[in-house]
Amino acid sequence: AEVSTQSTGARLESISQERLSLTQLSQLTSQESGSPQYTPLLEQLLHLCLDTQEDLVDVEYRSGGLRDLLKTGLGLFTRAVSKPRPAGAVLVYVVGGVTVEDCTWVEEYRRRTGREVYLGGNCLLNKQRLVQRLLGNENLFRG
Repeated sequence: AEVSTQSTGARLESISQERLSLTQLSQLTSQESGSPQYTPLLEQLLHLCLDTQEDLVDVEYRSGGLRDLLKTGLGLFTRAVSKPRPAGAVLVYVVGGVTVEDCTWVEEYRRRTGREVYLGGNCLLNKQRLVQRLLGNENLFRG
């Protein structure tokens, strides 16, 4: 599937616009040691959820039971419930697929921290398939 340069630029712009509403997860680079450092979204997300005590502003929590609904939905009448922190094993499922690099990073994270983190997705992406998903006609971002 051929994609014109103009439509490629529009799609990449559309993808970048999707992250502007985020506060903690809006950037893939950071300035450390004077030079920009790339930090994948998956790494940022796991760090926020598992390694810090920061409020998870960009992560939406949906409660499942009536008791939780009453606690969160009627916050005026009861104390508000904070977003839960994972205590045991964590499963991260990526709709759209994961790369070998994602799997490698999660395995290194598991070894380094001793935490039980499992990564899944609906497919394993190679570079060609990733580009097709981002820039092809069947993607989530319509630019």
